[in-house]
Amino acid sequence: MLDVMRLVKMKLFKLTGVFWILVVASCSTHTSELERVIYKTAQEQSVGLEGAETIFYRVGRVESPKWLELTDAEMLVEVDVEFDNFKKGFDLDDIEILDGYSGKNFGSGPLVTYESEEDEKAKEFGTGPTRVTLLYVVPISTNSVDFVYWGKNLNSQPLTIKNMK
Repeated sequence: MLDVMRLVKMKLFKLTGVFWILVVASCSTHTSELERVIYKTAQEQSVGLEGAETIFYRVGRVESPKWLELTDAEMLVEVDVEFDNFKKGFDLDDIEILDGYSGKNFGSGPLVTYESEEDEKAKEFGTGPTRVTLLYVVPISTNSVDFVYWGKNLNSQPLTIKNMK
C-alpha cells in the first residue's frame, strides 16, 4: 500500500509554497479536520487506477497555440491516451510526466481535453473507458517520456516523442 500521507504532503508542496502556507495559516485551528479531508481524498485518488488499463496511442510534439507563450527551451507535448476500468477517485490532473532517459519529473496538471462527450461523462462517473488528450510543456531537449500516477508507472518503457507539427 502506498504511504498516502507522504504522497499528500508531496502533492501539497508541489502546488506552491504559497498555497501550503495559506492552508496552514487559515486552518491551523482545524488541522485535524483538514488532515481527514486530505487523507480521504488522497486515499480515493491514489487507488483510482488500481486494476485499470492504460493505452497510449500517440505522444508527440505539437505546435503551441498563440495564447500559450513558450520559451525557446520549451515544447508542447500532446498525449493521446485511453483509460479503462478506473475508479471514481481517478484524477487526470495527478498524472505526472517524466523525462524517459533521466527520470526528471516535469510535473503534473496537464491541460485535458476529451475525445467526446461520452468520454467526459465516463470519467465524471467513473464508468470508463475514457479517451483524452493531455497537453504538457517540457524542455525541448526531451526525446522520450514516462508517465506516473501516485507513484505507479503507467507505461512499461519510455515513450518516444514524435514530431507532429
